[in-house]
Amino acid sequence: MNGHFRILDFKFQLVLLGLLMIGIPNRIFAQNSSFPYELNKTDWFITPLGICADYFGESLIDNQKAVTIEDIGQLRHSDVNWFDRPATYNWSPAWDSRSDDYRNILTVSTAFVFVPQILKQEWKNLLKMSVMYAEAYYVARGLTSLAKGLSGRKRPYAYNEAMRVEERYAIASEAWGDLKGSFFSGHACEAFTEAVFVSKVFSDNYPDAYWTKFVWGGSLILASLTGYARYESGEHYLSDVIVGAIVGSAVGYLIPEMHKRNDFDKFQISIAPCSL
Repeated sequence: MNGHFRILDFKFQLVLLGLLMIGIPNRIFAQNSSFPYELNKTDWFITPLGICADYFGESLIDNQKAVTIEDIGQLRHSDVNWFDRPATYNWSPAWDSRSDDYRNILTVSTAFVFVPQILKQEWKNLLKMSVMYAEAYYVARGLTSLAKGLSGRKRPYAYNEAMRVEERYAIASEAWGDLKGSFFSGHACEAFTEAVFVSKVFSDNYPDAYWTKFVWGGSLILASLTGYARYESGEHYLSDVIVGAIVGSAVGYLIPEMHKRNDFDKFQISIAPCSL
């Protein structure tokens, strides 16, 4: 029953998000007629490199030595550093599900920044933004997979002595690369990548829009909730979430920034009213 209501609540949130996107006044989309981005030669390499990094990281994870039930039986709270140790007392499937919900809402919300180009039928600009988003997604995913494959850090629940060893081992066996996939948080990285990407693109396109602060605030709150949920679920340490947030934020900001037109800032200045 609780799962049923959780699904309904998630769908309700998506409906509200869609209504918000539709209800935003069209005048916001018309505030800036200049598109701030352009593609360049690096676009031939960024996405393929991200995909290669993801593939290589996954291969490292697949080749990691399997952890036995005896190995888990030897893990203790005290084995983890003091900063991350509190996470070893957490385990909550409910918070794990919430982290998926928050991240999924952010993923759907990325459509927000594509709406103006679709409404105005500016297909070339839509293509540019699609390329940028693909680059951000695959770079974030590639960095996450590499970090997980190279670190092999065990998740906090593996050290949770309040749970039976058999239970911890069963949880670890349910998902691909689950037990050694702690560092860093892929959910946090993806959520902050999308949150900052959406906010950055919206700000660059509509710097004077009233909604800019709400886009930044709302998206970052959802990304933060995603990270918090991963911590409460027992899937990640606080350091995993922090690093994931930093990496994701950097990717979400730098990909649009590196595509900014050289003359865009100058154009913005040239149309500003002059007071004498």
